[in-house]
Amino acid sequence: ATRSGTFSTSFAGHCRQGITYHLAVAKRSGDITFSVDGREVLKATDPTPLAGGIPGLRTYRTRLWWDNIKQRAR
Repeated sequence: ATRSGTFSTSFAGHCRQGITYHLAVAKRSGDITFSVDGREVLKATDPTPLAGGIPGLRTYRTRLWWDNIKQRAR
């Protein structure tokens, strides 16, 4: 089964060409946090979290690309 949703929080950050950013996403139960370069930028709670799965990364109409992706259990 798949689900999709949106966050009700806006992100006031930036994405500059030629700069490498380090993104970390942490999921603990239904709590999800997103950090960029060690600074938390977004926090959300999923009231009905999935027990497991594989993360998906997507861009749309950008030249952004992903590199050196690691997934680990804590």
